Amino acid sequence: MQNIRTNLFITTFVQDPMTLAPKYFLLALAVIGITACSKKNDTKPSSAIVGKWHLVADTTKNYTNGSLTETDVEPITDADYAQFNTDGSGVTANSSSITNFTYTISGNTLIIKTAAQNQNGVHIDALTENYAIKKLSSSQLFLFSDDTENDSGTTYRMTEASYFTK
Repeated sequence: MQNIRTNLFITTFVQDPMTLAPKYFLLALAVIGITACSKKNDTKPSSAIVGKWHLVADTTKNYTNGSLTETDVEPITDADYAQFNTDGSGVTANSSSITNFTYTISGNTLIIKTAAQNQNGVHIDALTENYAIKKLSSSQLFLFSDDTENDSGTTYRMTEASYFTK
């Protein structure tokens, strides 16, 4: 099965960074073609996202040519979190690694940028990722991604639902 590109959360939450296969993704959040919702939803959600969010659930589903090939429900530890700061910077962390990023929010889309880096001996390219914010309250954050790639006539799709609490 083809690996779908790595991103910010993959580099932080993968237990073994040398195995970036989809079944080891904890937070592979990548969205293609997410657009902002109507104006009435543009009420400065960036202030609501500020703070430390603890990952409580994460499920990844992989599809090949429309058929579900794998469902992966990852184990979560107390060390898995994302921190969003008021200045647009942030960090994701687990028990073995930390990744810095910058972020903006446009409508219901969270846009995260990371610089190229080496982490645990693995080179990670610079990334810009878009995540659909499905729920954002003072205590709950639900992010959803849906990433599709085509390769030589085969369509690979990965969806991921990640739930956080403050």
